[in-house]
Amino acid sequence: MQKIGDITNTATPDGEFTNGNVAGGVSPTLLPAKWFNTIQRELCHVITKNGGVLNPDDDTQIFEILNSVFLSQKQNGSDIPDKHQFIENLGLSETVDCAKNALDKRHGGEVQGQIQVNDTLRVSKNGKTATYQEDGNIDGECWGGLLNQWITTKITEAVQSRAPWEEVNRTFVRDIRLSSAQLMSVQGYDRQLPAGAVVTGFKTDGLWEIKSYAYYRFIQKNINGQWITVGQG
Repeated sequence: MQKIGDITNTATPDGEFTNGNVAGGVSPTLLPAKWFNTIQRELCHVITKNGGVLNPDDDTQIFEILNSVFLSQKQNGSDIPDKHQFIENLGLSETVDCAKNALDKRHGGEVQGQIQVNDTLRVSKNGKTATYQEDGNIDGECWGGLLNQWITTKITEAVQSRAPWEEVNRTFVRDIRLSSAQLMSVQGYDRQLPAGAVVTGFKTDGLWEIKSYAYYRFIQKNINGQWITVGQG
């Protein structure tokens, strides 16, 4: 595009038209054909560069081209011919898809599939918040701190409400074991093991009726750190 000042020196310093002032020695702007041809080519290019063909009988060609190329401000985007393609061209397809499938923070929703949180996970309800810890623990106001500590405290309270630790240590069985094996001859028909013993094996040297033995062990229980052989009832 050219200004009239690019073609003739009878324009203003800004390259615009002037009526001139003959008495003041200012010449009016000359109107050379070159400038009109410039304007004409610019206007024709609006039509031809947008796929149109010049029609000397149609004075609305430029208007129709501009109307088809530019969106109307009054339409607020409703005159976009292919809105899906428009979103594609803007690179917003993924954003639209995420928004369409996002949870509504006002009403919630349902998630199908795995959820991965790469930072702090907090859940709030009725003004109380629970925070997931790196070790799998949960820090929540309803527990007054960490969940594992709350569980430990509740178990301790439950046990102590029934028996103090001293009573638990003194009377509760901590472990059960079998003592070392011992051997007893069973050549008679009526042999009885010592109290608290159980048979754990047999041995014979030759004929069963002559040389037969039984292996036995005592059942022992651990109470307050002491191993005690189970007695006979």
